[in-house]
Amino acid sequence: MARKIRTIPWGNSMPQCDFCVMGGHRPIKDGVYDGPTLSGPWANMCHTHMLVHTPKDSTLVTKRTMSR
Repeated sequence: MARKIRTIPWGNSMPQCDFCVMGGHRPIKDGVYDGPTLSGPWANMCHTHMLVHTPKDSTLVTKRTMSR
């Protein structure tokens, strides 16, 4: 079963990707996705980290879009 991702409008700025920040990655990407991780807690994630760290069958992942 594939991930189901719902989209919601967001404010003017995105949070940073928690995994980019913790891993010291540069550049730090926007945490466009919000969802559960394989280790349990939820996180703000960029697209790359969402694919790596969320369960493949998760139905709880949310994608933020900038509101205008």
